[in-house]
Amino acid sequence: MPDPHAPAVPVDVEEDPEWIRVNAFGERRRHWNLVFSEHDTERIRLGYCCLLCGESQVDHGGPFPARCWVCGYPMADRQAEAFAREFKGTMRVGSGTSVDEELERAERILQVAERSKGL
Repeated sequence: MPDPHAPAVPVDVEEDPEWIRVNAFGERRRHWNLVFSEHDTERIRLGYCCLLCGESQVDHGGPFPARCWVCGYPMADRQAEAFAREFKGTMRVGSGTSVDEELERAERILQVAERSKGL
């Protein structure tokens, strides 16, 4: 079971070509999509981790405290709405094949190599 006190850490980060952020000074910044595990995504959705910095709130007021204890993000006021607006669904990261499939493929390659040695 994952540690509920651990922060939510992205497993991947991608540039978002559809969004650009403009700060109060008019400076344009790229927008990045953070990809979290299913478990961490749920912890963020339920308010147990901060949407902005990912820090666990378990020992600091529980879900949706007024402010994140690390970065000060107003979780109680903004996080649920921001999550609903920014969450883009689930995606698969990494290989589309399982470890068992990869092992079967390697075995077939070895069998072909052994047969070709005998020719």
